[in-house]
Amino acid sequence: MQFKPITAIIVLFLVVASLSVAGCTVGLPGTSSPTPTSQVKQYADAWHSNIQDKLGPNETLTVWKEKENGSDTVRLQWTVVNSTTSGFYSNGTTTTYSVNVKQFANIDDAKAFYDDTSFGYAPSTTVNATLIKPEDNIYQQVTGKNVTVLNGAWKLDSFALVTMQASFVIQQNEFVVWGTASVMPNGSTSTITSTPTPEAPAVVATPTPTPVPTFVPTPKPCTHVDIVVYRPTFYPCSMCDQRYATLSQYAGAHSPYVTASFVTVDNSTWTDSSARVSTTVRETGATMTFNTYASEGQIEAWSNNYLTC
Repeated sequence: MQFKPITAIIVLFLVVASLSVAGCTVGLPGTSSPTPTSQVKQYADAWHSNIQDKLGPNETLTVWKEKENGSDTVRLQWTVVNSTTSGFYSNGTTTTYSVNVKQFANIDDAKAFYDDTSFGYAPSTTVNATLIKPEDNIYQQVTGKNVTVLNGAWKLDSFALVTMQASFVIQQNEFVVWGTASVMPNGSTSTITSTPTPEAPAVVATPTPTPVPTFVPTPKPCTHVDIVVYRPTFYPCSMCDQRYATLSQYAGAHSPYVTASFVTVDNSTWTDSSARVSTTVRETGATMTFNTYASEGQIEAWSNNYLTC
């Protein structure tokens, strides 16, 4: 699995989708059943094995934490370090996952929780299903039964120049898995070889008056704001183009401390409250998303509030 800067979060969802069976999504009404014996621990362990088996040649699973939360829920945290380099990632990337696995009493309860959690998310059918393999069907591995109800969805929470985060949720019958994944560049390292300083001949110093120290204020470092305008996939958006044109002029007037860029996203679940623009302060990580009602003036005012140069 090779992470690339703009697709790293989407690759996460390929891992999530690989828990399904042959990419098929089936929903059967009236699927309530008696409360099953808890198998959530076995389900989480099978997830662990699947993640480990799917690591690419440049990937390493460096952290795995697993904690049971009652008899029906397990919390998972893990980190994957990828040494693959690219334009923005000279040292590769680190992806951190925070996930919950819960087994509900029946499929109807699991579906109700899934519907509530995935509200506003994009359906998983937007993910390339050709990478899904039948042998990755974790539900069948744990229960010995086929999946009859399978649902999945995801949402891009934030995107900056070199960092991003996405949320996802997937249902397999009475099991629901949900959480987040964040991608950041690996920290750079350097090796410095010290050079011996030659010894100077001893001299007799002439006493001089001690100068009065002068206060020199420390200059405040410059901050950078990255503005991302979301462009829809399925239809033209003249408002998006106009908004990008206005914000590009603003970025040009504040170059090199402000950047403006386009990102194309799936707009099949867009509403007026969905994010249309996101802004991120590169140095602090402060971020804000703006919906269709926000004006360019509000976006520029938010940016001006964080700019120091």
